Amino acid sequence: GFCGVLIEALADRSNHERYSPQLRARVVKILSTMLGECLPAVSHESQNAIATMMLMAFDGYALNYHLRDGQTAHNNEINALCQMILHTHHTSISQ
Repeated sequence: GFCGVLIEALADRSNHERYSPQLRARVVKILSTMLGECLPAVSHESQNAIATMMLMAFDGYALNYHLRDGQTAHNNEINALCQMILHTHHTSISQ
């Protein structure tokens, strides 16, 4: 339920309201902080970029779960994301 409610909250606005990025920015900040705790050698900028990408990809997976009877990301997709994050971590240390 959390996935669906979060996506609805991010997307919901009436015709008279302008889009506010406050909730999205807060979620990205929380994700970035979590990444910083897991990968402290990764730059803050990279942590934010990864967190943003995770959130932007998240809604597709959340909707897919609801629309396709619980379908989740495939192991190869999860592995690719982890490899990308670990590569960023390794690259940041090397530079």
